[in-house]
Amino acid sequence: MTSQRRMNCQGGQATTAALLLMPIAVLLLTTLILLGFAFIFEANATALCRGSLGQSQAEARQALEKLLALNPKAQKLETARQSAILNLEAALATGDAAFYAAAKLALVTIEQAQVPVMVAQLRWLTKGRASSLGAADRAEASIHEALPEVITRKATTVPTLTRARFDVLAEGPAGARTPTYRIAPGFEQSQRAEVRWLLTLPQTSNETELSPSINIGCAMTLTKKGADKWSPQVLEDKLLPN
Repeated sequence: MTSQRRMNCQGGQATTAALLLMPIAVLLLTTLILLGFAFIFEANATALCRGSLGQSQAEARQALEKLLALNPKAQKLETARQSAILNLEAALATGDAAFYAAAKLALVTIEQAQVPVMVAQLRWLTKGRASSLGAADRAEASIHEALPEVITRKATTVPTLTRARFDVLAEGPAGARTPTYRIAPGFEQSQRAEVRWLLTLPQTSNETELSPSINIGCAMTLTKKGADKWSPQVLEDKLLPN
């Protein structure tokens, strides 16, 4: 075989090898690009999820701390009210009109003083519950905004949500107008808000290509950081399996 023919044969073999390897190279390149996009989508969506949950839990934290801070005044007023009720009952039993009128006025005065506390308690209870209950839904919406429509439109799965409950208990005499509030047992678990979503990126051309899956989501609760002080706590280590 002449040198020219040998070179032509080698060149042909190289061309054949290149043609055989080209689809594999294209597949690998496409897969790497998809994985890169998947990482970007996952990172952006997760960051927005954390930001949304963090804001909601911060609002719940403020509401919880404000609600608990009202306890001393609420308890003092309710104790005074209960005493005023007993005095009114005693005055009624005596039949002394002047005594009864004075006792009645004392009770009305205390109940009027309770009104601002009642309004504040209701305000912080409402805000805490709304911030907690809607936290996961708002975080899910932020994830949808971060992802291209082509991904969310073709998604075959839906997010799994865990909604926080802002679980506090009212304590005091039956019928108390300004009860005292304390956190329920297991508060940190019941305050957990979480979004979990396993998504598969759409294929670009044929069914043989790899379709990367991305785990999107975040989880957060409130943890105690001192006497009646709380702080949002990320729970990423318990979020999704690797």
